[in-house]
Formats: sequence, C-alpha cells, structure tokens
Amino acid sequence: MIRVLLLLAFFSSCLPAQSGLQEDFQRAATLYQRGLYWGAEPYFRKVALARPAFGEAQFGVAMCLLKTKRYEESLSFFEAAEKAENPQAQFFGFHAECLDWLSRTDEAKKKLKRALEIDPDNFHGHFLKGVIAQREGDFETARKALEWCRRNDPKHIATAFQLASLLQRQGKLDEAEKLARVVVKLDPRHARVHYILAGIARRRGDKELARKELRTWRRLTAEYEARTKKQVQVDGYLALAFRFLNERKLERAVAYLARTLEVAPGHPQATSTLKELLLAFEQKGKGSSPLAMKIRSLVH
Repeated sequence: MIRVLLLLAFFSSCLPAQSGLQEDFQRAATLYQRGLYWGAEPYFRKVALARPAFGEAQFGVAMCLLKTKRYEESLSFFEAAEKAENPQAQFFGFHAECLDWLSRTDEAKKKLKRALEIDPDNFHGHFLKGVIAQREGDFETARKALEWCRRNDPKHIATAFQLASLLQRQGKLDEAEKLARVVVKLDPRHARVHYILAGIARRRGDKELARKELRTWRRLTAEYEARTKKQVQVDGYLALAFRFLNERKLERAVAYLARTLEVAPGHPQATSTLKELLLAFEQKGKGSSPLAMKIRSLVH
C-alpha cells in the first residue's frame, strides 16, 4: 500500500506551489505512508476540495476511507478520481476492492477490467482478479492471476496464501503445503494458513499433525480477534478525536487521543498528533497552559 501513495506523491508537482496545496498533498502522502490514515485524510480532503479535478487527491481521500473500513463513503471519491484527466489504473483497482467488500462483485469485476486495460502489469488488479475468481470457483483464471502475482512478488504473503488455498482445493497437496510453509515463514502470526495445513494433514491421514495445526489455528485466531477488537476501539476514538480537531474543539480531541493511548500505549497516530498540537501551543507561547501541560504529560 505504501507504493500507492509513493506514486501519488510524484503528482503533487501538478499543484500550484503558492497555494500551499503541494505541501498539504505531500504531508498527506507522508502520513499515509506511515499508516496514519486519520491524519492524512483531512489534508487530502483539503486538496480535493480546492482542486476537485485533481484525481490523486480524490483517490487519497478514498484510500483513507477504505483503509478505515468506511467503504460506502469512499465510493464517491473513487468515482471523482476516475473522472479526472488520465486516471490511473490503481483508481479503478482499489475501487474494485471497495465494491467487493460491499458484495457488489459484478461491478468490481468491471472496474478490475478497466484497471488492467490501463495497466496490464497492475499487481493489485491481478491479485484481486485471482481472489474473486477463486471464490467463484473459476480455478483456471484464479491460478493464472495468482501465479502472475507470485512471479512478480514472491514475498507477497496474501498471494502465497491464496494460491496455497487454491492448490489445496484442487487436491495438489504437496504444492499447497510448500506454499503454506512459505506463508508461515513470512508471517508467523498468520492464522488461516494453519487451517489449510490442518486440512492437508487430515487428507493425508495424519490426525496428530492435523490436531496440532488446528490448535495453532485456534490460538492465533483468538489473538487476531483480540487485536481486531482493540483496533475497532482505537479507530472509534481516533474518528472522534479528528472530528473534534476539525471543529477546533481541542479539549475534547485531546481527551479521545488520551483514550486511544490508554487502549494502545504508544499508538503512532495519537502520539504524533499530540506532539504536533504541543508544538503548536509552544509556538504560540501557550506551552504552559493547562491543556498543553496535559498533552505534555501524555507524550512524555
């Protein structure tokens, strides 16, 4: 995903420097690259509002919404990006992903087709094409797309997992196990791959190994669900924090950033935002105000 916005940052030169939009766009891209989607979104929105025809800014907003699971809200921004002059393949490819999340698969496939027409080497387009094809039982199309991805990025974990799952369903157990072991090596916390390994062991009649893999799958799944529950809580607090920041209600914003840190100590988004707020207070000579002191206690 970092590659997406690295490409976008190149296009900031299309913006008028004197307007400050270049700086806003570059800052948004940098925040996005660091995974700070809630922080990047307001800057992308600012540029998109000032330059509606600048597709890269519309796409930036859409991606922040997609990454924070606000799928319906992202659709209009994807559409705006696609209407810009010379739209990029990734605009259509990630629009397709969003539509697929919303179970609008037929529409997603049309967007994927357009993405690959613009750029036949679009990695994300091939990957999503393979995922959808496998889900629909079109194994030939799925394998062709996923093998293309595997050749182009052997360390892409999701590709290795999807291809292992496909090979298992086709009964090609040796190939499936080999790829599943690659996933385990690349991501020791990947839960679902152990379910595949359990299925392979069961089909081979190795009940002891199957039980072992199922135990690992259950343990990692429980850990994943705990992380997901925490992330949902953090996302909720951050959404409120940035809403109040945009409304200039700083005390309420700081309160929700503090709650974020209670749930996820050292959270990079909350920490960096609080540090920026503290710097702003200090630059205005208000570093000793009660709110600035509270912020200082949170970041130190």
